[in-house]
Amino acid sequence: MTGMRNTIFLLLAAAAPPVPPPELLQLKPFLATLSCNGQVEESPLGPARSSQGTMTGKRDRPGFWVQIRYEEKRGAKHPLATSSEERWSYDPGQKRFIALLWDSFGGYGSGASPGWEGDSLVWTGEVTMNGQKIPYRQTFTREKDGSLGETWEMQINGAWTRLTSGTCKPRD
Repeated sequence: MTGMRNTIFLLLAAAAPPVPPPELLQLKPFLATLSCNGQVEESPLGPARSSQGTMTGKRDRPGFWVQIRYEEKRGAKHPLATSSEERWSYDPGQKRFIALLWDSFGGYGSGASPGWEGDSLVWTGEVTMNGQKIPYRQTFTREKDGSLGETWEMQINGAWTRLTSGTCKPRD
């Protein structure tokens, strides 16, 4: 038994420590603090309204995940501001980006993306809200001025329905 344990230790000691996947460099446009302005569409989740907030992106300490946090600014017409977090990484085995996400109202989910295709980064997956699983699609676009466009859609009654859209610009 001791010999087997030593063999396992030697195998583990000989393995190189993991390194963050280089594909995460594709997410550099999100590693900033951005001011966001957008529109929330009328839907079963609530009435239409404008939206302002801040999106902050950073790499975690070891560098394997990008952390994205969005904080909506409270307003007189919208006292229940939304906040959400996403964690993005890259799975070299599946050759795709992965996302874990959750919001301030108890929603959570996961998604995947092939990465940037031209100037679009599209995440697709499933979120759970109030016990219901719902397909989602989140599309980011790179703009020439350095801003990021974003659209969030969910499949409601069998059709893709835009819930939010907006633009986030780097803070000066």
